[in-house]
Amino acid sequence: DISELEVAKLRRRLGNARSIARRQALKSTVRATLTKELQDIEGRVAAWNLPPDGTCLHAGVRRLYRKVRQALAVERWAGTAETLHEARKQAKYLELALEPFGAESKKIMAEVVERAKSVEDDFGMDRDLSLLKEKVEPLVMDVDGGKSLVSRIAQLQQKLQIRALRKARRFYDAKAGKFMRRLAGHAPGLAA
Repeated sequence: DISELEVAKLRRRLGNARSIARRQALKSTVRATLTKELQDIEGRVAAWNLPPDGTCLHAGVRRLYRKVRQALAVERWAGTAETLHEARKQAKYLELALEPFGAESKKIMAEVVERAKSVEDDFGMDRDLSLLKEKVEPLVMDVDGGKSLVSRIAQLQQKLQIRALRKARRFYDAKAGKFMRRLAGHAPGLAA
């Protein structure tokens, strides 16, 4: 195990790394670039001409659902941190698209949104652990117990991945058409 002194040393190292990253992100040039990009996006979104019948919502949610299924298939085949991260991103996009329907629709939609969020949360925790391990590993190799800390992070991450992938495969088991038919009766804006 890591001593309190070693934990304090690690905490200082992580704090220094965070301070450097924060200073970099808060530079006025970075903020100005991000502000301009957000204004450009806002202008493009304002110019969208969406049909009033909701058909684009149906097609968009269907496409997002397919993308999650594809990302999970690639993850199953390749099984890398990158493929898992891609599956997480696609699950997040779908969760965000479904979220407004869960708040205003029948119980089934709230359950669908909650399950989508749960899958995405597990994938997000896995990603956080991956990034933590990546940051901590070089900082603790000279620390007593540092290797065991990295090993514990990896074990926790592996358990979380198994749970997240099992949950995701159950939730995204149905093909897109079946998923959309299930939603159509509970979220009028998603009817084809």
